Amino acid sequence: MTHLISLARARLSPSVLCLVAGLVAIQASWILVVPPFRGSDEHDHAYKAAAVARGDFGTTHRAVRGEWGEVVHVPADIVAAAGPVCESLRYTSDGNCGPMAQLGNGQVEVTSSAARYNPLFYAVIGTAARPFSGGTALYAMRITGAVACTLVLGLAIHLRRRSSRGSWGLACLVLALSPVMLYSTAVAAPNGLEMAAGALTWVALLGLRSRRDLLDSHAFVVGATVGGVLLGFLRTLGPVWLVLIIAIAMLGTPRAHLRELAHRRDLRIGALLVALSSVFGVLWSIGAGTNAPTGSGSVSGSALPGLPLQMVLWFLQSVAAFPLRNQPAPPTVYVIVLLAWSILFAAGLRTAKRGQRMMMAATIALALVVPMAITISSYQQLGNAWQGRYGYPFSMGVIIVCGFALDGRAARAARAAEQRWWLPASVGVVVIVSELVSQLHVLATEGVSSPLAGTSEWVQPSSLLVGLLTIAGGVLVGLSLRLRDTTTLQGNQVATASISR
Repeated sequence: MTHLISLARARLSPSVLCLVAGLVAIQASWILVVPPFRGSDEHDHAYKAAAVARGDFGTTHRAVRGEWGEVVHVPADIVAAAGPVCESLRYTSDGNCGPMAQLGNGQVEVTSSAARYNPLFYAVIGTAARPFSGGTALYAMRITGAVACTLVLGLAIHLRRRSSRGSWGLACLVLALSPVMLYSTAVAAPNGLEMAAGALTWVALLGLRSRRDLLDSHAFVVGATVGGVLLGFLRTLGPVWLVLIIAIAMLGTPRAHLRELAHRRDLRIGALLVALSSVFGVLWSIGAGTNAPTGSGSVSGSALPGLPLQMVLWFLQSVAAFPLRNQPAPPTVYVIVLLAWSILFAAGLRTAKRGQRMMMAATIALALVVPMAITISSYQQLGNAWQGRYGYPFSMGVIIVCGFALDGRAARAARAAEQRWWLPASVGVVVIVSELVSQLHVLATEGVSSPLAGTSEWVQPSSLLVGLLTIAGGVLVGLSLRLRDTTTLQGNQVATASISR
C-alpha cells in the first residue's frame, strides 16, 4: 500500500508533460487529417465497437456466404456514414457497406471483419460514442482510443525519464514512435494501443533490470503490469509479443537479480494479472476463431519466392503506410526516419555491452522469423496478409534497447551532449518532417479521392492548421529533451549499471 501511495503522489516532470503535450498535438492532427472510417479497416472496427457497446459480447457471429466478415447489429446512422468510404474499397461486400436487414429502433444488420475480435477495447470506445451518431460517433471513438494510447505512452515516457541518465534514452523512445504508430493511435482500432503497450512493456522491463531499490522500482512493476495486461488481450498475437519481450528483456540478467525479482510480492501480483489477461486473450482467440480467414477463397503457389520483397515491405510499413498498408508515404519520410534509426542503432551498438547486443540481435532475428513463419503457414488461405505494423509492438524494442545502451554513454560523457541543443533539435526536426510530410500527403490525397471530401461527415482541416499542430507538437517534443528535471536526476542515483551487463 505504501508503494501505491508513493506512486500516486509522484509528480510528473516538466519534460514528461511537455513531451506528452507534443504527442497529443500530433495525434490531434492525425485525427483531423484522416477522413472518418478511412483508417485501415476502420469501418469494421467502428461496427464492432458500436455492437459491443449495445451488448454484443458473443464469441460467435453468423456468417453470410460471399460477404466480408460476420453479422453484427449496428445503428443505421453509423452504417450510412461509413457506406461511401466502405464502397470505395476493393475488398468489401454489399453487406459490409450497407444494411442487410432492418431490425427496428434504428438498428440494422451489417457484416464486419472485426466481429470475432476480443470485445474489451471496443466496449470502451463504443460506449464513449453512444451519445453520438454517424461520423461524429467515429470521431468520439478515435478520441477515446487516442486518450487511452496517450495515457499508456505517458506512463512509458515517465518511466523512461526516471530510468535515463541523459537525453539519449528518451530520444530513442521518441524516435521509436514511428509515423505509422502515431497514426495508428489516432484511428478507432486496437493496433495503436497494442503498440503503446509494447513500448510500455519494453521500457518497464528494461528499467526494472536497473532499479534495485524496492520503492524506486515499484513504478516499473506497475508499468510492466499495465503493458503486459494490455498485450495479453488486445490482439491475437499480443501474448506472443509479450512472451518474447519478457524473454529478451531478461537476457544477460544476473541470476541473483532474477531471484531477487522473483521474491518480490508486487512483481508476483503483477505477473498473475498479466497471466490471467493472456489466458483470457488466448482462450477468446481460440473460442472465437479470430485467426480464421474472413471470407472465402484460396491462394495458389508458395510464399517463398516473394518473401525477400515482403520483408522489405514489412520494414518500410513499420515506418509509414497510411491510410492502408499499400499506400506508401513520400520518400522523404522513409529517408529521414531510417537515417535517424541508423544513427541511433550504430551509436547504440558501439556503446552496448554484451547483453544488450544479444537483445538487439535476438529482437531483429525474431522480428523476421515470426512473420515469415506465419506468412508461409497461412499463405494458401490469406496470401501476403502480414503488415509491418503487426509486429511493431515487438520490433520497436531494437531502438528502445539502443536507448538503454546509450544511457551509459551519457553517463561517461558527463552529460556533455545535454549542454547543447543539437540532440533535442535533431529529434524535433525528425518528428516534424516525418509527421508533417505524411499528414499533408494524406490530406492532399484524400481531399481529392475521398468520397467524404466536402461533406459534413469529415471535419476537413486546412493545411495551415495541420502544420501548426504538428510543428507545435514537434517543438514540444524537442523541448522536452532539453528540460532537466532535478527529481529525475536524484532518482537516477539509485540506478546501478546492471542494465549494461
